[in-house]
Parts: sequence; C-alpha cells; structure tokens
Amino acid sequence: PGSGVKTCAQVPMCTLAGKVVGVIQASNKVQGGFAEMDLQALDMLARQSAVTFDLCIQSEARQAQYRKVNAMLKGFVKLAAQATPAELAHRAGLLVKEVTGATQANCFMLEDREEGQLCSFSKNNDGKSDVFSERRVPIKGFLSDVLHEARGLGAATLNQQTGGGGG
Repeated sequence: PGSGVKTCAQVPMCTLAGKVVGVIQASNKVQGGFAEMDLQALDMLARQSAVTFDLCIQSEARQAQYRKVNAMLKGFVKLAAQATPAELAHRAGLLVKEVTGATQANCFMLEDREEGQLCSFSKNNDGKSDVFSERRVPIKGFLSDVLHEARGLGAATLNQQTGGGGG
C-alpha cells in the first residue's frame, strides 16, 4: 500500500490448480476496518477472477494456435499444387513440430497399401541447397499397430493407447 492508505485488505488470486496469478487489494474502507466478512467476499471475488483470467489466457492461446494452424494449412493447399511428395512430407513434419512443440517430428507416407511399405522422406542441407532423401521401410511392429488402430479407432483413441497426450 502506498501513502495515504489507512486500511488495506489483500487476497491472492488462485486458479483451481492452486497457481497464484495475481492479488486483489482493497484500500481505505469508508467506515472502520475490513472485517472477516469483507475478506471472505474478497477471497470469493479473487478466486472467480483467477479462474476467469486463467480461462481467458487458455482461450487466447487456443485462438493463437488455431490461427497459426489455419495459416499453415492454407499454405499446404498452395504448396500441394507445386510440391513433390518429399517436400509435402517435410512440411507436414515441420507443422507437427510447431503445433505440438515437439523437438522432432516425422511424416511417413503410406505409399503402397498392397506392398505394406511406408515411404520416409527427410531433408538435409549440405550448405548449398536442401537435399531430400527417400527411404522405403516395411510396415511392421509398432507402425503396423499404429496404422491398424488409426483405421479402426480414430486419432483420439490412438493418442491414448500410444501414451500420447498433452495439455
């Protein structure tokens, strides 16, 4: 409290998770000092303010992520008309990294369902230009399980079964 403050009540703004995101302060009550009932009212206001503030921050983050993904997907549409499969796979991997915050991401493209092979594309820079390499790998083990589950159950269930998750 600054100068001229005669009475003061302060209450932390805590989210449902217990994180302190601010403080609510009332100063110079018109009559007398702050009573227990005043503190309870301030506490209730502080908790509601914190929850609302937290929801606002989360909503803002979701909206920013949506705008970023939407802009990237529009870029994919333009790129699809002029890119090779290797370039598209590389861009998809970059998109996955950026959207999820992962440090590494890959894009495997199902080339031939009959042969049961995936095509893996990677991009390296030799200092002069980007070099795309292509490698075919048989679908077996974990990849086979993932593809089978994705076809039958959808991405949400797949994410749970593979230990994925997020915030």
